[in-house]
Amino acid sequence: MNRLREIEAFVSVVDSGGFAAAADTEGISRALVSRTIQGLETRLGARLLHRTTRKIALTAAGEAYYRSCREILTQLDHAERAAQGEREHASGELRISAPVSFGIKHLAPLWPGLLVRAPDVRPAIALSDAFVDIVAEGIDLAIRIARPAESSLVHRRLASTPL
Repeated sequence: MNRLREIEAFVSVVDSGGFAAAADTEGISRALVSRTIQGLETRLGARLLHRTTRKIALTAAGEAYYRSCREILTQLDHAERAAQGEREHASGELRISAPVSFGIKHLAPLWPGLLVRAPDVRPAIALSDAFVDIVAEGIDLAIRIARPAESSLVHRRLASTPL
């Protein structure tokens, strides 16, 4: 059984006050909840719950384990929300590489607007006419005035220009 699944089931049983309520909350059978908790207790080598036909109560080991599990699930929830927030809100350093003339003529006028729309983004702009190894230099965005080399890098044509 997945350890995280065991923790979620255990916390659900404690929070809801019983196996049947936890099964309803989790959308699984009461037997599966019961087997999950029994497997958890067997794996830990400790009894976590006192069970009667009417209610459950935490043992001393169960109380300590519950507090730790509750904290683990809270931290996991925070981590997931932070990752989702990262996706919704741009932040951090954005490393950009572009040819000098292109950067001065086309990109420089765009920087103020970028800083207004994404104030938590810190652009690190490297203008150079030399070939830059995108992967080795840790570049997030590179603008090239050339045909793309065969590569696994994601690329998109921005414009065409006659030579």
